[in-house]
Amino acid sequence: MAEAHGGSTAEERRNRVLLGTADVGRESRLQNAQRSLGTDYAEAKRRCDEVLNPHFDAWRLRDETPPADERTVAGTFDWMTAVAKSSPKWPKRPATVKSYDAALRLVSAYVLKDGRKFGALSLKNITPDAADRLYEKLKLKSDGTERTRTAILCQRAWGLARRAKPHHVPLSNPFEKMSLSYTAQRTRPVSYNELMRFVEAADAMGEGSIGTAAMIAFFWLQRQHDILARLTWSHYRPAGSGQNLPSQDRRTCGHPAL
Repeated sequence: MAEAHGGSTAEERRNRVLLGTADVGRESRLQNAQRSLGTDYAEAKRRCDEVLNPHFDAWRLRDETPPADERTVAGTFDWMTAVAKSSPKWPKRPATVKSYDAALRLVSAYVLKDGRKFGALSLKNITPDAADRLYEKLKLKSDGTERTRTAILCQRAWGLARRAKPHHVPLSNPFEKMSLSYTAQRTRPVSYNELMRFVEAADAMGEGSIGTAAMIAFFWLQRQHDILARLTWSHYRPAGSGQNLPSQDRRTCGHPAL
């Protein structure tokens, strides 16, 4: 999309989005460095799920918290979370997986007084008191809101790992009984003025395509996956066909874009 919006203003790109003339996916396609995954499918998938994809996401999202090391020791917190994520009861929706992974990486990367990371701790050494102290250190986000879900995810991961590896994961879950609860909050719709400020900020950072994608989501009611992975020029319809670009929302496919 760099060529599509090169030098144009946010307002001009807004008009192209509304008219169905914005290039949807060119700059969003990222190329990863080539690296052999070998011939063992199971091992290749494990490395992708546990190592390469988390590193790629951390780079793509400019995440300051590095993914867990590839060589996790059995019986440690990092090993426990890897076991939990392999459970059929662990969420599979990509957006949810990324959110959960980021929360668990935050816990794993916390540096203890002796220089070790929390993720390297043996499960037998993680006591309720240690869990409480960790939560006190990590409970506040940069905006002052509380991270209650992080401790709840640790509690859930421990429980799933215990079901899968009962002889390796202690029965006593140190993240239980922390008097925490999490209730999802209703998402506040973004305003047009907020959208345009976001687009201008993206332009200033040299990420104009991100602003274009935001406008497509705002004006066409498209989701992230549909914008980046499904919406292509082959969906374009010329003027007079009744619609310029059909909706590609997986849950409302077939409805015309507004």
